[in-house]
Amino acid sequence: MEGILLDNLINAQIIKKPYKHTTFQLFTKELCDKLIKNFYEINKYLNTKNGLSQSRFMLDVEGDTTNGIYYNRYPFLKDIEPLNSVLQMYSDKIIKAHYEKYYESKQHLRYSLQLVYDKKNYSIGPHTDSFKRAATQITYLVCDEDINKNLGVCVYKDLIDRHKEIWEKKHYSFDDFEKVKQIEYYPGSSINFKVKPTSFHGVEKIDVDCNRMSIQTIIRKD
Repeated sequence: MEGILLDNLINAQIIKKPYKHTTFQLFTKELCDKLIKNFYEINKYLNTKNGLSQSRFMLDVEGDTTNGIYYNRYPFLKDIEPLNSVLQMYSDKIIKAHYEKYYESKQHLRYSLQLVYDKKNYSIGPHTDSFKRAATQITYLVCDEDINKNLGVCVYKDLIDRHKEIWEKKHYSFDDFEKVKQIEYYPGSSINFKVKPTSFHGVEKIDVDCNRMSIQTIIRKD
């Protein structure tokens, strides 16, 4: 699909410290601008539904690489372009390419595609993602007014090896973590990583007004 830089994902070099991850650009700015309009459209739609009105949303769209996307929870997404075509590209190619960065190829993969829209005051402490997940990917869309703001996810090194014995599914405070890097925040900027007991990442408190939009991919373990 035009605007998706799949080769960047495939060819990105794996960075091994503090855990295996890759950074790259997945979408062109032109595609991001179109997807941003789609996210505004979704937000407008949600604001018309009782109990769904919110300044932040996260839509969790599930599927698998055999049967495709399950639109039963959010059927209106099938009518939103180019977002629908982008999600189809995830199901057809991006999910497999992401998985094959860290594992041997498999035909059948279960996944979730999360459409996320955050604003001011969002924060999430260091966490690894669930041990039920195989890999995670985040791609930012980035509005023009938010370019150069420090809104990318941060990668952390655990200084006390807290998952040495038990891999906990929880979010921690920022104490006893070293921030190794913050992912650059520009249209299409992306990070993916193999989920493991040390794959800590998080977002320090956002105290500026912003429209922080992303498509996040979760590949599940069978």
